[in-house]
Amino acid sequence: MRKHGSQTVEVTQSLEAFGRYKSRPAFQDWIYRLKKGERLPRGRYFVGKKPGRPLQIIDDFFYR
Repeated sequence: MRKHGSQTVEVTQSLEAFGRYKSRPAFQDWIYRLKKGERLPRGRYFVGKKPGRPLQIIDDFFYR
């Protein structure tokens, strides 16, 4: 049921980070610590990646 003045938002999620066989948390942490304008280190893991944290939306809705 929608309330007056609300908008419908469609969201898709992927299990890319959860389904990896060999996760690399140290490299991912390095990417997250960099700011948006900084350069990533050279290496095959960092090819095609962007520095900075991705946008994370946390959906917590509680009824009273």
